[in-house]
Amino acid sequence: MDSRLISLVSYSYKFVNKVVVSAFVERWQPEANTFHLPFGEMSPTLDDFNAILGILVIGKSVSCKKLLNVDAANMLAEALGVTIDEANVALKVAQGQSIKVEWLRQRFRSMSDADNDNTIECVARGAAALAFLYQQLGTATRYAVKQMAGYMTLLEARIYEHFVSARTHPNLDYKEDQPHVFHWISRTQSGSSTSILQRLREDLDRLEAHGVIWDLYHDKRIEHSFFDVAYYSGCLKYMHIIEPYHPDRVLRQFGRVKIIPLPLFAPVRASRGSTAKQYNIAYKYLDTIWKS
Repeated sequence: MDSRLISLVSYSYKFVNKVVVSAFVERWQPEANTFHLPFGEMSPTLDDFNAILGILVIGKSVSCKKLLNVDAANMLAEALGVTIDEANVALKVAQGQSIKVEWLRQRFRSMSDADNDNTIECVARGAAALAFLYQQLGTATRYAVKQMAGYMTLLEARIYEHFVSARTHPNLDYKEDQPHVFHWISRTQSGSSTSILQRLREDLDRLEAHGVIWDLYHDKRIEHSFFDVAYYSGCLKYMHIIEPYHPDRVLRQFGRVKIIPLPLFAPVRASRGSTAKQYNIAYKYLDTIWKS
């Protein structure tokens, strides 16, 4: 089954610009999932994922049901052809974090269906990846957290697209029908990281609205289609991760006039300690909410 994700291997930048990422993490507001800047808010959107990476943002949410340990062991044994004892050992080692058996079972079934009738289940991988990126940005705002996971190439490329002062070297061979991730070439940072970070902070402090490139893809919709789901206001889900999505707060990124935004979604449970393990936010979510 073609997941359409293998292309991300060739998309990935060879180096992560930690200075650029750090400067923007400092401005992330996890309650709204937006960057707070002197002139207002900005945020990675579903449209960014589609245009920058060419990843599907329509389809079903990436989700799985909670299982009892005995059911998970039975499914794992069935899927991998191991004994129940071996499955229980694997689950104990994973501690429920690495093996999402129900999801694996669903994927095995969809792969089997694809083999039988050449159909491929449509999954909104871009929406799932955006939920994960939001969660990682929120975790990284804690003062004791020193690193973050996720596909940093997307975050970097989006920063380079919108913010001229933060840009790296352009790719002179870039063609408009390619995903926008190819627009830029990553390079290792030269000079003192501390001084470069401070200069970028000062540039962002002085930045005004006219210094940002807002509607990046307005004249490029033939090559990069727009999906109305980018205007969806609600929560995005990736497995157990649920994050609010507020496009109404960043309408200028869609070439529209900013309006008074809707109230922020309130979590049903929130713990924002100083470390990654203490950062746990839970929002109410039903799989039927996500309509693509």
